[in-house]
Amino acid sequence: MKPKASNILEFFEKMIEVFITEPSEKPLCLSIVLSEKIPQLIEELDKFFSQVNPVFENFKKVLDSTPRIANDEYIDLCLLLQNIENSLPQLAARAASINNLIRQDIVVRNYANGPNYNGLSLWCPKSVRSYKIDRYSKLPIASAFQSYMQLLRHYVKIKD
Repeated sequence: MKPKASNILEFFEKMIEVFITEPSEKPLCLSIVLSEKIPQLIEELDKFFSQVNPVFENFKKVLDSTPRIANDEYIDLCLLLQNIENSLPQLAARAASINNLIRQDIVVRNYANGPNYNGLSLWCPKSVRSYKIDRYSKLPIASAFQSYMQLLRHYVKIKD
């Protein structure tokens, strides 16, 4: 018998609970996200990443020490912002503000069975083939995320 839901939020909650409780070898995360708030988040993140250059070496240390997920190519965005808040006083207030935006206005529900998942991730490989960066830079999100693309190209070790 299929579980019945009285509204769309309840439907997604039930779907996520089934997904998370299924046996799995890897940590899992599903979140219900208000997608209409994502453009605002991208704008805030782009402004934030444009301020990183003066402290890039320290920022790089924070990136390197943040646990990776999904084939070591992604970082949980909330965890990264929290690590920046704790490690880089110059960026702490802005990181906290963006983290609050995510937790209060964007991620409605988060279901995770791993400690490093908060609902949104950021592609941030330590090394990658150049064609992947080129492909990523052609995605619609990348055109609004120029500061991050510059930062990513500076951070990642490109393999040809």
